[in-house]
Amino acid sequence: MKQGWNNKIAIAVATTVVCVSVIALAESPAARQTNTAASALPVREAGAIAPALPAAAPARVAEKATPSESASELDQRLIAKLLVESIVQIESASNPRMVGSKGERGLMQIKADTWSEVTRRHFGTRIAFSRAFESQLNRDVGSAYLSDLQSFLAKHRNLWKADERALLLACYNAGPERVRQCGFDIRRLPASTRDYITRGSALHDALLGDHNISTHQVRLAMDATRRSGGV
Repeated sequence: MKQGWNNKIAIAVATTVVCVSVIALAESPAARQTNTAASALPVREAGAIAPALPAAAPARVAEKATPSESASELDQRLIAKLLVESIVQIESASNPRMVGSKGERGLMQIKADTWSEVTRRHFGTRIAFSRAFESQLNRDVGSAYLSDLQSFLAKHRNLWKADERALLLACYNAGPERVRQCGFDIRRLPASTRDYITRGSALHDALLGDHNISTHQVRLAMDATRRSGGV
């Protein structure tokens, strides 16, 4: 890969991570009560959730603040990366060669059409779907897709009947249109999606705790993102 292309991806991903980081614990004003080749590749059933890992905890994401960045900026990046890690655990149990029965690929089980559109929009060109098995690239594209979902939710904030993290997980699992049709009410979504939300939220909370990020820090990071022009 050429250095210029590496730089393009790095810039796009950095922008995406900051954008996604506001998701963690925002609540709607309306309701505060609800909180997928070769034979060697494993295949999971459509809509199935990858089995939970054994007792070992999900991989941690190490971050160190540089002198030029504030604590809230570090929190924003960590909150976003830890949510991505939670989704990776549920979708593929961290297996980069996972293939879904509908063709979803890699760590975040991204579909071909989603991959094509997200890479075009965020990286300036449609990256070959054959590269979805590259761990870091899969995470980058999945993170960019989460950013798109967050922007979708922001346009309908007044209709939310659940917190932002729950709705974001619902959109990733069931699709944004399904969530919209259900009135942004997770109680009206299929049981499989509600279970996905529960597992994703619990994993994210555990990872936040591992990094000593409190609810107060999450809210400060969210406020900082919004003040800087984020979602």
